[in-house]
Amino acid sequence: MRKGVVLKIKKDRATIMADDCTFCEIRSFNGMYPGMEVCFNEGDILKKRITLRSNKYVNAACFMIIVLSSYLFLSFYQENIAAYAYVGIDINPSIELVLNRKGRIINARGLDEEGKEVLQEIDVRKMESVDGVKAIITKTIEMNYIEEDNTNEITIYAVTDEKNSEDGNKIVEKVEKAVKEEVVARSLRGEIKTFVSNKKVKSEADKKGISVAKYIAEDAKETVAREIGKKDKKDNKEFKVLEDSKDKDNKWKKDKEDKKDNKDIKGNKYDKVDKINTRDIRDKDDNRNNKDKVKESNVKGNKESKDKKDKDDDKKDKDDDNDKENKKKDDRDKKDKDVKNDKKEKSSNSNKGKDDKNEKEDKTDNKNKEKDNKNNLKDKNKN
Repeated sequence: MRKGVVLKIKKDRATIMADDCTFCEIRSFNGMYPGMEVCFNEGDILKKRITLRSNKYVNAACFMIIVLSSYLFLSFYQENIAAYAYVGIDINPSIELVLNRKGRIINARGLDEEGKEVLQEIDVRKMESVDGVKAIITKTIEMNYIEEDNTNEITIYAVTDEKNSEDGNKIVEKVEKAVKEEVVARSLRGEIKTFVSNKKVKSEADKKGISVAKYIAEDAKETVAREIGKKDKKDNKEFKVLEDSKDKDNKWKKDKEDKKDNKDIKGNKYDKVDKINTRDIRDKDDNRNNKDKVKESNVKGNKESKDKKDKDDDKKDKDDDNDKENKKKDDRDKKDKDVKNDKKEKSSNSNKGKDDKNEKEDKTDNKNKEKDNKNNLKDKNKN
């Protein structure tokens, strides 16, 4: 991270003189003004220095010229151009002035709309710090930002490096004196507050777009709120501890009283309990006797029903056996009948076959006889 001071702003580019006395260009941003200290990286540089190759003597001469001119320019720059301190004036308009080492105003900017309106009416650049502050106070009175009937609060602050805090006190004293002169000269009432801050606080205020005075006031409020919050939490914890201890004590007392009441109740109930117990024992004995009687009657009934069932089952089995035997007998008779009928049919069929055979034999015998007769007739005729 490198640091430098804005020398010139042209459209979207700003020429920067770095802390090593080199020059470069970076992109400008809203709120940038000449004399402002900025931080940048190498990647932010738009146009770097161009170096030319030459022999060692030319390089040495160029180096000496650059060193000398840089020293002269740095001296001039630190005296006239560089921002040495910042002075803020908070009334209703908030205005911030940039001073060089000689105490001259090199830039001014309004931190709110009212401050911008005031600076549009007057140009305090190149003025001495005291003269510029007087001109600003005069213009704010003319624009009725400082009222005659009320006590006006005016805050003046200076911002310097931490090592230059004594110079900051001197600047604040000079500006405060100039403001008092203007207020007293116009017979106005004003309550003036002054303080000195550093550039670290100013950078935080710039990020929020407010004056250092307003930033410190807001930060103080937030700090107070945090402290109150912490205190409330602590008080709540202590209160909770007290409540818990009270609850424990009350619970202990209540438990003790309940135990005592239970003892009294138990003492009163002992007689009742004895009576209830004897009655319960008598009732239990009666119930047991009744249950035994019921069981006996149930056993007898079950036995009788079982015997009856067994008899019925035996009878049924006998009937089934008789049915089976009768069925077998019928089957045997039927079978014998069928066998007899088959035999009869076979015998009739065999007799019929014999008759047919005899008939055939008779026929053949007759045929043979006819043949013999024919042959005999033929023999006779031959003779």
